Amino acid sequence: MTTVGKCDSEIYFCVVVFFPFSLPALKDSRFQLVNFSDNELRVSLSNVSLSDEGRYVCQLYTDPPQEAYADITVLIPPGNPIIEARDEVLSEGNETEMTCSAMSSKPAAAIRWMKGDKELPGKPKVQLTYDKMYTVTSRLTFTVNKEDDGMPVICIVDHPAVKDFRAQKYLEVQYKPEVKIAVRFPQGLTREGENLELTCQAKGKPHLYSKHGFIGTVVPTDLNNNAEYSATGCLMLLLIKFFKWWIHIYY
Repeated sequence: MTTVGKCDSEIYFCVVVFFPFSLPALKDSRFQLVNFSDNELRVSLSNVSLSDEGRYVCQLYTDPPQEAYADITVLIPPGNPIIEARDEVLSEGNETEMTCSAMSSKPAAAIRWMKGDKELPGKPKVQLTYDKMYTVTSRLTFTVNKEDDGMPVICIVDHPAVKDFRAQKYLEVQYKPEVKIAVRFPQGLTREGENLELTCQAKGKPHLYSKHGFIGTVVPTDLNNNAEYSATGCLMLLLIKFFKWWIHIYY
């Protein structure tokens, strides 16, 4: 009976034998005798490489002779995944493309995509290289919105030789501002001669710049903070009567 166990850097063979015998086939210096007794022969192979993959034979010198086989597969993990983006800065509503590559592995790795906590489908392509290794490239195409700004896109590589192998890239999305005007003072109806305080609130990316004004009057404001403008007297009466308030937002 033959059993096979695999450690990080060694492969062990446990063989039942009935009397001592020499090991003329194990001429590689990487093979070491671990245990030799009346009913077991154990050898180890260190520094395993791809060339060590294949079938190993244990021969029992009985009458008739017997043989047992062990097929050994060598796993080679991929290199660090590489994630690339077609666009560094995106605009809301536009489509973008990312690629992730897992190179030089055996067997071929599988690639999954996550945007935040949502899994997205990619299109994988597998290539077999001259040294019998596999390179896998997955292409992801999706449309962005303003909620995607700052969102991580994660490439996860699944392979039997490694765990939790991943790379990620954060999205930068520019989006149109949302503008709101609120009356801060007074509460309720506005009477002629009273102060009136309005607040212009705008949220967008990139940095915003605004102009507030009415009846030929312009007040520039930095919209990193709330844009505010106060007016009194007949100007506000005209504002209320003719709704001449206007707002321009510039990128």
